[in-house]
Amino acid sequence: IFHLLNGILILFVATHIFRKIGIEETKAITFAVLSAALFVVHPVQTESVTYISSRSELLSTCFYLIALLLFAKAPDRYIGFGLSLVIATVMYMGLLSKETVISLPAVLVVYDFIFRSEGSVRRILGHWKFYITFVVGGTGAAYFLVTGPLSGAVGGSLPGHLTPWHYLLTQSRVIVRYIQLVFLPMGLNLDYDFEPSASLFEPMVLASSILIFGLIALAWYLRRRAAVVSFSIFWFFLTLAPTSSVVPILDVIFEHRLYLPMVGLCLSFPLFFQWLARLVKSRTSLTLKPVPICAGLLVILTVGTILRNEVWRDEITLWSDVVAKSPDKARGYNALAMSHFRRAEFESALKVARVGFERLPQHEAQFVDTIGNVYLQLGRYDEAVTAFRSAIESEEARAVPDRRFLSLEYNNVGVTQLYMWRLLRENEQQVTPGEFARRKVKILEPALEAFRKSLELEEETFTALDSLVNVTHWLGRQEEMRREHLAILEGGDEFRASYVLAKLAFNDNDFEAALEHFDRAVQHRSSEHLLWFNYAYAFERLGRLDEAILKYLEATRVNPVFIEAHHNVALLYMKKSEFEVAVEHFEEVLRLYPDHESTNLHLAKIYIYNGQHSLARKHLTIVLHGSPEHPEALSLWQQL
Repeated sequence: IFHLLNGILILFVATHIFRKIGIEETKAITFAVLSAALFVVHPVQTESVTYISSRSELLSTCFYLIALLLFAKAPDRYIGFGLSLVIATVMYMGLLSKETVISLPAVLVVYDFIFRSEGSVRRILGHWKFYITFVVGGTGAAYFLVTGPLSGAVGGSLPGHLTPWHYLLTQSRVIVRYIQLVFLPMGLNLDYDFEPSASLFEPMVLASSILIFGLIALAWYLRRRAAVVSFSIFWFFLTLAPTSSVVPILDVIFEHRLYLPMVGLCLSFPLFFQWLARLVKSRTSLTLKPVPICAGLLVILTVGTILRNEVWRDEITLWSDVVAKSPDKARGYNALAMSHFRRAEFESALKVARVGFERLPQHEAQFVDTIGNVYLQLGRYDEAVTAFRSAIESEEARAVPDRRFLSLEYNNVGVTQLYMWRLLRENEQQVTPGEFARRKVKILEPALEAFRKSLELEEETFTALDSLVNVTHWLGRQEEMRREHLAILEGGDEFRASYVLAKLAFNDNDFEAALEHFDRAVQHRSSEHLLWFNYAYAFERLGRLDEAILKYLEATRVNPVFIEAHHNVALLYMKKSEFEVAVEHFEEVLRLYPDHESTNLHLAKIYIYNGQHSLARKHLTIVLHGSPEHPEALSLWQQL
């Protein structure tokens, strides 16, 4: 919808500009339609429109075009302080969508210079009351950015980023690649493997720089001879400047950064073919009609966009496309492996991760982590532990220590040990008590150590803290931990101590004491969904259902896809006979996990109670498909 709205705004802008340069009404509207259509159907727009995260590009462009349209349509007598406040407000809304809108004042100056002031600097200076708002605001914003968010980028470089100079050199080549994608949209890629440049005298950097300066010189030369073409070129470079100049961004190239620059180029689309038709006619006897040629090209581009969206339709095809086009970049392999992982296609995930590891051994830690997670899901726990420890000890992890990554890997080691512990408890009756005790210590001691190291590296790793308390409880060392954290609590009302004491009481089934500490913990940190979940469960165990429901709902507010909270709150609504609300939460679970057994079973019960037998059969069929001998499901099926 926003993409189409932007197309409509371009239609209005283009119609106004074509009228302004003297094109007769019917042709002006026709050319404007062609310009807007090119913007809407061009294949390079796929990433901006189809990639949900790029909605910021669409929103910011919408405000950008509204501001330009307001300026373009305003009579000369209104070009003053009042209009600047209106446009500055629209610009501010655009900036809240994406910072690239910062280039708007420069584009307005170019529009004023070319179309309103007809190349006269004196006439632009006559509009100083309009521009003073942006000069003052821009100066203040620049000072804030340079001394604040960008203080590490100006004159230096951010961790993992290129220096501003090297980024600028690299962007000279990136811009030429963008130009190629506009005129020949082939090889489109979500994740380009674009090597950075280190010297101005690299042949491609030098050639790209010459081309860029040549285009800018051409734009200046054409400012009176071909005003729209001149404006298109200036627009392209000015709107690219925030992402393609000296402020380093970790990813040097993305197709969605072309979304706003495409607006300017689309304006020249019909004019280029009109010029081409005239050139051919002057040199030959052949007569070309620009409108049919443009229409035919738009059809071809539309087909290209449909084909590109087929790649984007599915994450497996998307990341397979990335791997094929950027085979020496790790992100594609990892994303493809995780795509298979999320579909429970574990062997395929393992194969992709191994291929990535073999091709890019310098990224060992990333691939070994993925391999470890696959082994974990396959129940190959010893191999999973080995993989996670390999990631911790890898050359990549040692070269540039990433505390967050290492904390996660230690946590993964601990989690894998807990899977072993669960398996041991399930088979407790098959071993002697002595053997069970020996294996218990062998499994839980490494888990305890792993969770401790995870927390040493990142104190905020909440799941590691929760697991550490559980392991301590299973090892029978809770009193020692309780004394330690009571002492911490006496020294200050601290989140970690409160949560540990709450969870220890929770594990001892002392839910009244647990509630007291949970209440203190959420006052310090309310952003942990697992904290709210445990808080709710304590209320539930005490029979305080309404309060439990409120806490479960807080857990779903913090993490909307926390299915355990949705499931539990639905069960409580069932107890209260509020079936309609219960169904809403059960359906949320099924939206994420359609085969969830307990959810389908309880929905079947609700629908049987309500006399909706066809819906009940649908959910029982799902349960019995996964567990053909499920006794309760079979009993309900027989009732039906």
